[in-house]
Amino acid sequence: MAPTFSTRVMGADTPQQNQLIKLGFTSVSAQAWAMLSRAHLPIQTQYLLCRKALCNATHLSNLQVVKRDGNMLTRYEPFYGETPKYATQLQGFGETGPVKMGKDGKLGNHGIPMIFVGYALDHSQDCYCMYNPNTQWIRITRDIKWLH
Repeated sequence: MAPTFSTRVMGADTPQQNQLIKLGFTSVSAQAWAMLSRAHLPIQTQYLLCRKALCNATHLSNLQVVKRDGNMLTRYEPFYGETPKYATQLQGFGETGPVKMGKDGKLGNHGIPMIFVGYALDHSQDCYCMYNPNTQWIRITRDIKWLH
């Protein structure tokens, strides 16, 4: 005898099951645009850095504390068993600081001013992604003197 299937089973990918995901996308994108607005960057630079801002907003949303099985954990911890490395070295999106690039003589500049755009996830906890507005390149570095 063949098994019978109910026609009232909702699939996992139906619109009825996607409400929380849609709310999450809306929340993260609003946070990213708020970060870009707060950084006071020109509009063309904001469009260049919107992907980095979205990644940064996603990483920060993973640090939100939720209650799981009676324990207060970040959203990141149930999947990886530990807090992310960047959680101890948080910076605001758009923070500026000179990045050490070598000396330009005795009295010359010792660094180039760059803008913080995210965390270097595959590196140690004090490495950051810094945007150079002159060359429009992103550099991963830890040699920063924050200006805040």
